[in-house]
Amino acid sequence: MSATTNVENKSTLHRFKLIVAYNGNRFKGFQRQSSGDTSANDIPPVAETSNPTTSTTEATTNDRKRPRSERLPKKNVPLTIQESLEDALEQYTGLDRNQLRLRFAGRTDGGVNARGQVVAVSLPETVLPENSQQLWIIRKSINSRLPGDISVQDVSSLAHRPDLDPRKDAIRKRYSYTLKFRRKVVDANGNLLPICSSGPNCIRSALDPKTLWISPWTLDDSNLTRYCQLLTGEHDYSAFVHKRSRREKDNVLTVDTFTYQCLEETIEDAPIVTIQFQVEAKGFRRGMVRNLVGFVVDLCRGQIDESIFDTIWSGTDEAAKAVHSAPPFGLCLERVDY
Repeated sequence: MSATTNVENKSTLHRFKLIVAYNGNRFKGFQRQSSGDTSANDIPPVAETSNPTTSTTEATTNDRKRPRSERLPKKNVPLTIQESLEDALEQYTGLDRNQLRLRFAGRTDGGVNARGQVVAVSLPETVLPENSQQLWIIRKSINSRLPGDISVQDVSSLAHRPDLDPRKDAIRKRYSYTLKFRRKVVDANGNLLPICSSGPNCIRSALDPKTLWISPWTLDDSNLTRYCQLLTGEHDYSAFVHKRSRREKDNVLTVDTFTYQCLEETIEDAPIVTIQFQVEAKGFRRGMVRNLVGFVVDLCRGQIDESIFDTIWSGTDEAAKAVHSAPPFGLCLERVDY
């Protein structure tokens, strides 16, 4: 189905849920970014029977053409997951992006990855397969129009729940963060082994995925489980959120799970360890998971003392100065439950 499809016959639209995966390395986050634009989750609903109005205005970003849209004039726009996904959907369905009514579960930042981003979108009858057992046809058709670092993993009908809002109706989100580091080891005399000061270039591998953070510091992970437990439960997480959210929102939240598992351990004089954190909650504030990971890394490298827990829940800007964010590329949105 090409963009030249006669959209005049697409009077009936149906809602579908897409599970989208992406490597966020070259993208400026999930949400479309345009001057004066608003979040796709805030775009007013469009009548299901409306027809698109085409425009002849064109623009490119790095010779990349943006498909036609009724909502905004064409202009240079940052490369985002939403922009790329809407490009593919517009080409596949022939619909305007306002008719697609794309909604998503979370606005991941630039460089952040996903395995389970949830997207709700309207599709016309003309692209639907004959029965529900052939929804793989939709998946194949969208993926054939997407870049290699974005893919639709699953397609399901929302006929039973057409008004699903992927963000507002979520009851739980799970993020992971993958970290590789050299474990801090001392000799019998209490002296730090020289290899512990070797830096990240001694532990990196050409086969490391681009979705992990190689710690530039050697870490003492002997108390890591306890640190994660102390950061679990209901607290005022203001010190762990973006400055704007700290001042504008109530940040008393409940983190249901903050655990980790060892993915790989290479035994040397000082072992090289790859772990993956798992963090679950009903919702998170901007930057919160990366700040939690950065905080425990600073604890494990001795940058801050455990006594910080006496003041970290005060929610003040002063407490927030002790929190430093982990890089985005180790973070992944794993799943969203409804």
